Amino acid sequence: MRQTAHTTPTKRSSSASRVIVATATGNFVEWFDFGIYGLTVIVLADVFFPPEAGASAVLAALAVYGVAFVARPLSAFFFGWVGDRFGRRNALSLSILIMGVATACISPQCSFVASLALGR
Repeated sequence: MRQTAHTTPTKRSSSASRVIVATATGNFVEWFDFGIYGLTVIVLADVFFPPEAGASAVLAALAVYGVAFVARPLSAFFFGWVGDRFGRRNALSLSILIMGVATACISPQCSFVASLALGR
């Protein structure tokens, strides 16, 4: 009779499953974000564009949505290069820094109606 040794899961398989879970979670969050933006594009068009713009306001808001789809692969090439050249930690730190600066620049902006009320 042939005996086979019982193998226990190695650290490598545990690490691979962690990578898969992390990748799936990140992918879900990213697509959830795109989905929410897509569902609220009409509201965003009403808030950030003049009311007389009509359908062109919705098209402009959708253009911003489209720019995000173009930026994703371009940024993947860029951050892949940064990760290869300077390390993954530095690439992640740089992407978080860029997102933080962009969020800080967007947050003080007011809506179109509020800018009219402020006389801008």
